[in-house]
Amino acid sequence: MKLSLADAETYGALTGIGGALLVASMGQYSRYGWLLFLASNLCWIVFAVKGHFRKLLLQQFAYTVTSLLGIWNSFTLGAPAAVFINQLLQRISS
Repeated sequence: MKLSLADAETYGALTGIGGALLVASMGQYSRYGWLLFLASNLCWIVFAVKGHFRKLLLQQFAYTVTSLLGIWNSFTLGAPAAVFINQLLQRISS
């Protein structure tokens, strides 16, 4: 699906707002807010690339990492992402 600049902006804003509302609700479905955040990140990345907004693109790459960590922590059973990352770094450094 090809998004226009205006569509990417609109969908990015709406999915970001939806994600924030779900996560903040701390309810049964709050973990799905991370999926909406990821969708928002992708829309904003399209917007930033098409509009040549480099700093927004950098910001969205960083936010995409936090969305992926949120998804990892919300949907996996077992160690949170921080524990996994620490174990990975220890293996790399030794």
